[in-house]
Amino acid sequence: MNFLNHKTFGPEKLRMLPGATLVEDKQGLMEGQVTWEAPNDRIMQLAPDLGSAHPYARFCTLEKRSFTFGGKGLATVKGNYAGMSPQRGEESPPTYELQIGTSEEPIVVHRRFATHIGGRPSAPLNGAIFIDPSTGDQTADDKLGVFDRFALWIEDEENDLAGVEAFLDANEIVWRKKYTARSRPQDLSDVGKIATPEGPEPSVNPEWNWRYNGMTYQERAHVFTVQKEWQLSGWRGWNKKIYDTA
Repeated sequence: MNFLNHKTFGPEKLRMLPGATLVEDKQGLMEGQVTWEAPNDRIMQLAPDLGSAHPYARFCTLEKRSFTFGGKGLATVKGNYAGMSPQRGEESPPTYELQIGTSEEPIVVHRRFATHIGGRPSAPLNGAIFIDPSTGDQTADDKLGVFDRFALWIEDEENDLAGVEAFLDANEIVWRKKYTARSRPQDLSDVGKIATPEGPEPSVNPEWNWRYNGMTYQERAHVFTVQKEWQLSGWRGWNKKIYDTA
């Protein structure tokens, strides 16, 4: 929305310049700019106050002012406004975001470690060496043995797992919901708990589950831009002995 030709003269030579704007984003936040002009020595007294309404959209209020002093005796003040259109109701339609990434995990937690990668002390695979941590000696006892390393050689051939200690696991998967609201969010009780995300979250393996990481919000001229976040577990799921369920 752009107002190109309108000029308004306020008290004592405060003048609104052409080109006032309003822009609405997908989260329902509306932002705008208006530029005013007045004499250098009067601009500070005549400029609209922070919190005052946009001249064309009363639901937007002034949240930032930038002053520029000119060489011909005239200064300008650029006002930044923000608000939420009454047409949006109490909350704007939300938008959603999916972030997928990996993190490094110890090779022993790989879901196929016991069956395909390292085996177990009594039946090692691919040159896996298990030791008794109390002595440091190699052991075949499943109750005592912990994985130590892969052998460099297997029957005179180089072991392609030698030196492998970790792997990249796709467990940095985050689902976000973003929206704008008129009221300050209050739903803080489920932070850190196992919970189903809001919105059309992607389908996942039934062994996996989601945890509510929390929420951030920013107050913008009497409205709140809100972001909620859920994180997907690895293949073992979030441990219910550690995390409560919402």
